[in-house]
Order: sequence, then structure tokens, then C-alpha cells
Amino acid sequence: MAAFSIYGFMMMNIISWNCRNAGGKFFPSLIRDLNREYNSDFIILLETHVSSLRGKTIRDKIGLDGSFIVESQGHSGGIWCLFNSSPNRAITHFLYIISSIWLDILIIPSAY
Repeated sequence: MAAFSIYGFMMMNIISWNCRNAGGKFFPSLIRDLNREYNSDFIILLETHVSSLRGKTIRDKIGLDGSFIVESQGHSGGIWCLFNSSPNRAITHFLYIISSIWLDILIIPSAY
């Protein structure tokens, strides 16, 4: 399913999940299956409780090539915004301010 435009707005599929721990053995395959089933443009995972090198290993297994990460502090918090790069969109910046996520997405129109 390709994204399409209505009244100048780009339609996108976004999965947002308060997963409460991304460290389980089957977690990467679960996210890959969700992504395949819903053809998502972005996956936002909250409360991952995983940081640093272990988090990078898990994100690599999920198989999406772009990410913005807010590392967890000990065993609390953590936000992962995962996506596949696309020639018709560019993410301009990711801003995290006191429990709020601001994600600006610049949509570059593709030739039809």
C-alpha cells in the first residue's frame, strides 16, 4: 500500500506502542511481523527499558534503517522512533522535551 495525498496531506501508517520492555527474545520478530502486516511508515516504541549497545543490537534485528532514540535511564523510560528511509520524505529533526515527543517530517513530493 503506497502513501497517497488528500488535500495536500500525506497519508501514513504509524504504529505507536507502550511496549514496557523491548528486551524479550521474540521482540524483534514481533515488530517485523507488525511492520509487514500493517505496512507502517513509522514505529514508535515507548518505555523500551533497554539502552546502549543492547538496544542497538535489538534495533538492528528489527531491520528498519532509520531511527531516533531517547535512551532509557536505568530500567525506566526509553523511546525509539524507527522508520525506513524513503526518497519521498525526509525527517528534519527529533526533539524530546520532558515527556513530549515532537517529530517534524518534511514531505518531499515524489513524481507520479
